[in-house]
Amino acid sequence: MIKYRKYGSRPFQIAVIHGGPGAPGSLQSLALFLEKQGGVLEPMQSKNTISGQIKELRELLLEEGTVPAVLVGHSWGAWLAYLLAADYPGLLSRLILIGTGPFQDTYLPELEAEREKRISPAEKQKLEKLKNNIHDPASFQKLGEIMSRIDSWAPIPGENRAIAYQPWIFNSIMEQLGKMRSEGSLLDAGRKIKCPVVVIHGFYDPHPFKGVIEPLQEVINQLDYFLLENCGHYPWLEKEARTRFWAIMEKVLQG
Repeated sequence: MIKYRKYGSRPFQIAVIHGGPGAPGSLQSLALFLEKQGGVLEPMQSKNTISGQIKELRELLLEEGTVPAVLVGHSWGAWLAYLLAADYPGLLSRLILIGTGPFQDTYLPELEAEREKRISPAEKQKLEKLKNNIHDPASFQKLGEIMSRIDSWAPIPGENRAIAYQPWIFNSIMEQLGKMRSEGSLLDAGRKIKCPVVVIHGFYDPHPFKGVIEPLQEVINQLDYFLLENCGHYPWLEKEARTRFWAIMEKVLQG
């Protein structure tokens, strides 16, 4: 698998960090838009530990990018960018978090309840079968496709495509992440972040917005946020929110 893709030309001062974890390549359409703002790197995370992915991302930024860089993280990628910013404050000039999951366990029941409301009995049965076989890449892909639809308001079809599906990375990273969130070290890492942080979140995203903003307000000094109407977990792929999302991104990157 390729290690990264480049868009535009040097300096590569913007990097888009994919979610999943274990779904590299899913931010190509976002990277293509951001190319208008300057050179963009799209790293493909390949390690199965959080520390390994932080190291991998840091090395790529130093070798191929221009620092201090702007990191644009989506979902798991938002957490990864956040943790890199905490470990290496001098590497970033700005951190943009899109569709981030909650930073504390207390918000998880709200996430689960919201998704439960959106799943039909037939889909629930299908999801359970896929989860039982999640170690299989094909099952992992199908599971992701269903969850993407559930988490979206009015998605543009066919644009959210990864180049690989790696359930072993997903399982390993999420287990480690769960422990960090439960013990409080995930949120506490934000106290070491020095650059401005921007959160962009859809109202329809089942990941509760207050589970992102309320905790971050306790640890981040320079925090701004934007809420998007008629928008789910993938703002750049939402028919009704995409234009507003692009306008916010342009404003933030030019600011």
